[in-house]
Amino acid sequence: SSFPDILEEAVLSYGGGRGYSELEDAISTLRKMVEKRRRDLEELEVKGKGMLEKKASLSKSLGQVHGEIDALIKFVRRYSETYDDNLKKLSAYRAKASRVEEYLRRLQEKADALTRKREALTKIVQSDEQNREEQNLLTLNSELATLNGEHQMVIDELNEVNLQLAQMKTKLENDLLVSYNNTKKSIEKLMLEHESNRRKVEELKGALAECQSRYDSLKSKEEEFRRASLNMQKTISEYDLKINEKLAQVNSLNELISKSTVRVNQISSKIEGLKEKLQTEYNTLRMYGYESPIEYVEGCETVLSFMVDEMAELKTVLNYLAEKDYENVFESYKNLSLRSNQLEEEKNSIVDLIEQIEEKKRSVFMEAFEKIDRNLRAVFRELTDGDAWLEIEKPDDIFSGGIYLMVRFPNKKPKESLMLSGGEKTITTVAFILAMQSAFRSPFYLLDEVDAHLDAINLERLINILYQRSKESQIVLITLKDVALSKADKIFGVYLREGHANVVEYSPGIKIKEVQA
Repeated sequence: SSFPDILEEAVLSYGGGRGYSELEDAISTLRKMVEKRRRDLEELEVKGKGMLEKKASLSKSLGQVHGEIDALIKFVRRYSETYDDNLKKLSAYRAKASRVEEYLRRLQEKADALTRKREALTKIVQSDEQNREEQNLLTLNSELATLNGEHQMVIDELNEVNLQLAQMKTKLENDLLVSYNNTKKSIEKLMLEHESNRRKVEELKGALAECQSRYDSLKSKEEEFRRASLNMQKTISEYDLKINEKLAQVNSLNELISKSTVRVNQISSKIEGLKEKLQTEYNTLRMYGYESPIEYVEGCETVLSFMVDEMAELKTVLNYLAEKDYENVFESYKNLSLRSNQLEEEKNSIVDLIEQIEEKKRSVFMEAFEKIDRNLRAVFRELTDGDAWLEIEKPDDIFSGGIYLMVRFPNKKPKESLMLSGGEKTITTVAFILAMQSAFRSPFYLLDEVDAHLDAINLERLINILYQRSKESQIVLITLKDVALSKADKIFGVYLREGHANVVEYSPGIKIKEVQA
């Protein structure tokens, strides 16, 4: 049944006079429901934390995918720039080839001109008369030889240039073809990876949206359960108050019944005594010859009362020790009065001393509290970039309540230290110990695997802080983490061999030696 139905049944049972057992059963049922809702709330918190962790993991994966996409884009841009550079080089080579071809064309024209000139000279030599002077013939022959040499040089240079041009063209075509093929394959591969990453990003976005929706739903249910739990707690408190009032009334009635029972027993006992006394009187009368009670004489009680009063008055008149008793009483009164004044002064002195002690105690407590709170804020911020502080449960009467340790990690809501996870409790406890160390120094500290549940970032921060604090106090740390060992001044390793504990001592730069434990 639902909470309103159980509440209505409890009220009707209480109002109908069916007793306290039904009300207690209803309260017990309400408490069970509150406990169940509390467990449901804890399960929702665990699920919410899991969803947050999954969301963080998906966000991290999404960031990695975006990083890969950015790297691929840069890679494509770099290959595009390389391709553009190759195109520019190809254009330059083509321009150079054009210039070489122009140069070859001019050389060819020059060679053709020399050939025509040589042929003309040859014709002139052949057509000249035989009787031309020998000197002219030698001159022409010399000029012809020179032209032949120049012609051969031009041909050789032309052949060499053609060979270089062919080699350059072949090399350029091969290089451009290889570069083009590699660039094309890389671009195709990048496009496939980009498409795969795009689909992966879409899937991650869908999963992230689903996680966010489920987280919002769980958060709404958590708030609903929290409100229902608060209402239940309030209702239970009201019924607890009513039950306590009724129980007080029952106890009062039971006490009255007990007193009445005792009084009845006393009266019954007194009646029995009077009956026995009356029987004794009857027996006495029979001894004197009266078989039945004598007749009642009117006014005998008045006479008897008058005689009793007169006897008491005579006793008062005949009290000769009254004056002495008065002196003794007066002297005792004086002594008691003096003693009362002394006790009053002593009481005032004690009250003043207590007030001074309370004031001093409060001053010392607040000084230590503020000092530890200030150090806790600084140490926790240095460890996690979050906030931690101390709160007094009852500020108006600080010694009648406790102290809350409040913690707010980055991007999270403030929580009391009892509501934290294992790793969060570890780092909070270490921060509190370091804060107390700053306020009240100790010669050494022994920490047993406090870094077991910390991630790499928080572990490195913690080890750096412990390393700084080790300059003021000796710190002994039991750990399995390499980061912690890298900062240690001295390292001892412990292991078992043949049932005996063995200790290995190690210091940087010193040979390892074994120490039998």
